[in-house]
Parts: sequence; structure tokens; C-alpha cells
Amino acid sequence: MNKTTSTNDYLKDLTAKFTPLPQFTAIMAKTQTHGRGQRGSIWEAEPGQNLTTSIYLKLNKLDISNQFFLTVISSLALYDTMRHYVNKSVSIKWPNDIFIEKKKICGLLIESKVSGRELTSAVLGVGLNIYQTVFPEDIQHKTTSFRQLSLQGDISFIEVVETIQAHLNHYYQLLLKSRHDDLLEQYNDKLFQKDEPAIYRSGNGQPFTGKIIAVDRDGLLHMLIDEQHIKFDLKDITYQL
Repeated sequence: MNKTTSTNDYLKDLTAKFTPLPQFTAIMAKTQTHGRGQRGSIWEAEPGQNLTTSIYLKLNKLDISNQFFLTVISSLALYDTMRHYVNKSVSIKWPNDIFIEKKKICGLLIESKVSGRELTSAVLGVGLNIYQTVFPEDIQHKTTSFRQLSLQGDISFIEVVETIQAHLNHYYQLLLKSRHDDLLEQYNDKLFQKDEPAIYRSGNGQPFTGKIIAVDRDGLLHMLIDEQHIKFDLKDITYQL
């Protein structure tokens, strides 16, 4: 479609009107007027220049205690998609941004439907920079796109979505088989700045130097700071990029 407020909202409306939707149903839009990111941020993209899509995932009674594995399988699917297109260093910035050569190229917003103790479905909103080369000044130095990475010619948005869907299906099948340890190990192996001393900011804005050790199955970030092992929730820490 040409324009919508949010592909996530549009797809969620579809799930209410048409049940059941086919697994991995995807919606794409050239322009989002109210695209959202993590922590209530706004996803900014030039109209028609980047991929903005949402993918429907029907869940087979996923216990709410395993909710973070939606982030794990989605991030791994996006990681593999980037590796399919770009022969450069790709990493997952906790919890679910995709970085190439230490610059963000892709973001993810997951919205789940819950019934009791079970997650029944999810909508995965993906924003991937394709053709855009100029970004707002405050993020220009830490953002990249396929075009900036020297991918020339036309890039089929549909083929990119189909690649994401294929990888998502692969990892979802592992989740159905309860391969939690394997999935989490793969996710941790691909973490941005893992085992590297780097500067971060605490929830009150104070900078500190720490080293990422791993992310646990609850989605908490484990770090080593001054020889102390400390865990962080998403709201408690920001990266200094």
C-alpha cells in the first residue's frame, strides 16, 4: 500500500476482521505517518526509500515466560536476512536492532496478543533502511542503509520480505521444538559489543564503562562492571554510540 498510519496497527486490525490469517502474512507501506519504534520512539523514514513491513505470527500456545524468545527468533531472522544481502559485519544490538559495521540498519517492534498465561499471536514490525542515504543529523553518524553499503541497482522489497519470512519460519520451527538453549546461544553469539569494553549510560544518564557478557532467557542484559556482574532491564541502560 502507499500510505498508512502504522503497518503494525493495520495488520492488527486485519487479524480482528479476518480470522485466522495465514501464517507470516505481511503488510508493506511506502509511507507510515505514525510508525513506532522501541520505548515509544518514532520510526523516521523517507517515503518509498525504506522497507516498512509488519508480519503476522500465529503462536502455538507459547507460555508467557518464554516471551523473550519472540525477540530472539525475530532478531535471528533479520540477522540472517542481512547476511544474505551484505557481506559485512552484522550484529544484534540488544534487544532487537540490527547493526552492520556498528551502524543501525534495521529496527523491530513486536506486539503480542495474550490470553491468560499464553501468547497466542504476534505482529512483528520491521523497519529496514534500503535506499535512504541522508538521515536526521542526530543519527546520521550511527545509521546506515543497503545503498550506503554499496548495494547497487533495484532491490525488491517483496524479495526482502520473503527472505525474512523464510528465516523466521526456520527459527519458529526451532522454538516449537523447545530449542530454547540453542536459540539463545545463537542470539548471544551475535550480540553487538559482546565482550568489548564500551561506554554506556545508566537510567539516570550517568556514563559508565562495562562489558556485555550475555542476555538471559528473560531478556535481561548481563554485564561486567568493575569486576561486578550486573543485570539490566531495557529501561535501565542506553548505549553510548
